[in-house]
Amino acid sequence: MYYKVAWEIDIEADSPEDAARKALAIQRDSNSIATVYEVWGDDQVTHVDLTELDECCDEAPHYGDPPRCGCGRNHWHHEAWH
Repeated sequence: MYYKVAWEIDIEADSPEDAARKALAIQRDSNSIATVYEVWGDDQVTHVDLTELDECCDEAPHYGDPPRCGCGRNHWHHEAWH
């Protein structure tokens, strides 16, 4: 399955290249909260907030295949479970 994933941000910059470099720096910052995406696939668009998912599930026990925590969501998106 192929997905189209989009992340967007409003940035003040001196040029398009400057804006792209600033956006890239934000994405690469390990403390960034720029973790909200729109994902197109399966004939639908899904809003995915990875910070919200991580906060929900970091402390919860995970079980099953695919792994699930107490929230009941499928958590294959977590890098550790790939």
